[in-house]
Amino acid sequence: MRWAVLALALLTGGCDAPYQPPPTESGQPEHTLFHVDVACFRGELMSFLVNRGYTIRQSSDLQIVAGRRMRSYTFTFPLGSRWREERLMLTLIPLAETTVRVVLYGGYVTNPGTGFESITPIDGTSNDAPRLAALLADVAKVCPGKKSVNTPAPAGK
Repeated sequence: MRWAVLALALLTGGCDAPYQPPPTESGQPEHTLFHVDVACFRGELMSFLVNRGYTIRQSSDLQIVAGRRMRSYTFTFPLGSRWREERLMLTLIPLAETTVRVVLYGGYVTNPGTGFESITPIDGTSNDAPRLAALLADVAKVCPGKKSVNTPAPAGK
């Protein structure tokens, strides 16, 4: 009897709800911010990342790429490289003068900055979209933009 219970526990232990991508057009965690100064927000977002240990690898008006060394050996061991990095790629899509859509992509990078760099993408889940929205809203509080008649109103408001 004890073996049957143990076998059942082992067989069903790996069962979990199926992967649910975020319910967004891109299939990645994303959020649209309204009534925000886009240039100020971009600077505050980079500051936020640097304050959390990330190094800005690349930035432009439309994208911010930031990375930091991985801290968890649970994830670094299977990747098989001495140098590992968590990388965030944030795409900033201006929709109007004071509206920006932010799409988040993430990945684990082996051999960052070399010719042998390899990125293992991390798929966002449906749980990531609300967390990203809350985080971006906190960063955007510092950069209020002017309300404009050309800026679309948030859906449902």
